[in-house]
This record gives sequence, structure tokens and C-alpha cells, in this order.
Amino acid sequence: MRKIVLIVTVLCFSISAYFLFFRKTEIIFVHHAEGVTDIVVKNFPITQIGKIPWWEAHEGAIKKKYGLPKSDENGVYYISVTDGGNGFKKVSQDNSN
Repeated sequence: MRKIVLIVTVLCFSISAYFLFFRKTEIIFVHHAEGVTDIVVKNFPITQIGKIPWWEAHEGAIKKKYGLPKSDENGVYYISVTDGGNGFKKVSQDNSN
């Protein structure tokens, strides 16, 4: 009985670790306006320990692809990276939706 419980526990831990640590992060939306850049990603790392290395590993590619940082007239810029979670809906420009 203990052997079965141990096998099930190890199997559950392995599956959980796979989904938490090896899921592919994907950029789904980038918006820039007046020195502020918003980046929305799908499957963002869950912990700060995972988020910081992800940014450090992808910072150069993101900057090159999207031409970041884009600063305002004073030379100031702000980059926000947000988890899109289970869904993301872009609202219309007039904010009626």
C-alpha cells in the first residue's frame, strides 16, 4: 500500500512540475504609447524566481523585435509585463465595449 501511495505521489509531483516549469511563455500583445509599453504574455512563470530569469533571457529579443525602449519627450520610459491568464480581450479605442 505504501509503495502505491509513493508512486502516485511521485507521479503527481512530476506532472505538476512539468506543467509549472516547462510551459512555453508566449507574447500575445504589445502596446506602446507616450513612453509606456505594455507587454501581455500567456503562460507567464508563476513565481518571481521564474519571472526574473525569463525577462533576462528574453529581454534582448523583445527589445530587438519591438524596438524597445521607446521613451517619451523627456527620455523616460516604462515597460510593464502582465500575465494574460486564461484570456485577454482588447477593448475598442473609444472604450464603448
